[in-house]
Amino acid sequence: MQKISYYELRLRNFLSENHPLKKDDTEFIENRSWTASLLFEESSKSGMSVEESLDSALQHLFHGLLFSPYLMIKEIAEREFSSYTFSETEILNVLASCEKIFDSYDLSDDFAGSKEYVQLYNELVGYIQMNFGNGI
Repeated sequence: MQKISYYELRLRNFLSENHPLKKDDTEFIENRSWTASLLFEESSKSGMSVEESLDSALQHLFHGLLFSPYLMIKEIAEREFSSYTFSETEILNVLASCEKIFDSYDLSDDFAGSKEYVQLYNELVGYIQMNFGNGI
């Protein structure tokens, strides 16, 4: 039986909820969790407290993953198209069709707090309405 590290478990759970298309990327998950584990160990050895070391490791673990296009599409579906219940598969299909729109923005970890977020939100609502109407 393979031993799963704390960081690997945290990352797998996070990806399942926020980036389902990445949840099976074993190489990414193993590399990111291994590096986070090393960072925790090195930080602890350098004199940082356990809490500081853990915070540093978790920042590395989730770097570049805090903004989730998947959750944004899911939020739009629930808020703007509430008369229709989108399935998980439909959300993923809409996400795939919106890839070029997302690619035109700098989706950093703090993107959700930016002015561009509102612009992207509105652009996605219009795109989904035009291309999917009241359902997929």
